[in-house]
Amino acid sequence: MTLTLSGKVGLNVTFVGQFVAGNVTEDVICRYAELELPFCNLSNPRTHGPWYCQKPKDPRLKCKDWKYHKMYKGTFLKLEENLSPLSKSLLMKSHMVKIPANLSVLVEDVLKRNLPIEDKRRMELSYCAMNGTPAGMHISGHFFQNKWYPNDCRVVDFSVDTGMKCLSHKTVVFLGDSTIRQVFEYVKDYYKRYLVQLPLPEGAIKEHGPVELKRCVKDKISIKYHFHGLPSSGTGLVLRTDYIEYIVDRINSRKDGCEVVYVLSLWAHFIATGKIFYVQRLLAIKQAVTAFLDRCPRSKVIIKGANTKDHPAVWIAIVSSEWNIVQHELELRKIFRDEKRVGFIDAFDITRVQPFKDQVHPDRKIVKEILNRILTYICKTNQ
Repeated sequence: MTLTLSGKVGLNVTFVGQFVAGNVTEDVICRYAELELPFCNLSNPRTHGPWYCQKPKDPRLKCKDWKYHKMYKGTFLKLEENLSPLSKSLLMKSHMVKIPANLSVLVEDVLKRNLPIEDKRRMELSYCAMNGTPAGMHISGHFFQNKWYPNDCRVVDFSVDTGMKCLSHKTVVFLGDSTIRQVFEYVKDYYKRYLVQLPLPEGAIKEHGPVELKRCVKDKISIKYHFHGLPSSGTGLVLRTDYIEYIVDRINSRKDGCEVVYVLSLWAHFIATGKIFYVQRLLAIKQAVTAFLDRCPRSKVIIKGANTKDHPAVWIAIVSSEWNIVQHELELRKIFRDEKRVGFIDAFDITRVQPFKDQVHPDRKIVKEILNRILTYICKTNQ
């Protein structure tokens, strides 16, 4: 497959699967598209999780012996082979045009004007509500003094104390890629006086989870993180297959009960797969989310969209250009638009006008804004 301008068809990205039985080990090619026979079908049909690995050549190794997953970067590096030096340089963000502007902004506290009390009340926005995803891409807010202000609702700036009060007696489960793990890690650092990370299960890695923060004394707070399942294109990471858990399976398992908040984010590892693959995964997740909210109407599901990112290599600029990211983001917004019980965080609009450097893992001040929005949904919406 080739990456097309429509964004519908993805790259036939190559991964590595390691099969292990006793002291016998073999690395083989794995993909999310069918391989030539013989291959092992390791797909998860419940979640639209197609996955295929070459069958090991050693007869002592069976398909059930698939133990580890890792990324093979060579697929992406081949994208650069036919590019001219000029094309490579133009793809990098450092060459994007920046137009200087001399602007003056008049800041005035309108609430101090001599206005009737009803006019003052009208000017105060209500807290951000769970109302599904927006239709299309649009300007959703602005920065002022390095703080993000949504145009249509109010977000609370939570301190450590008010945040702990908000999280008291709650379970929050972050499911997705490293951009939502970044929020989990911010919670770990911001509330380090109160929350303790439990030991990782044997063989698990913090980048994929499962990871859990807890405060058992009186507050009974539990904050968890788990990766969204395959594909996982993080280079240098080795994932044990018995810790692969898809979002659909997690939500449908009921292991978290009904008094839980799910915070989802999946985009970065799906850009190279193309829109068709991504849409099918999202439709499976939406079905699970709808069934969960029907079953547990007091629970909440929050979705964080994609954010802008840096392009430290040419192949990253090709695969994960912001144009490509937006094509996938539009599909996510379209699919969840009619599920009004879901909260949405427009991370793309926040980061495309941010006063900080574009990074796949944004500045901590951006992460704080995202966390504030999450906590506002959890503790202020529907009050």
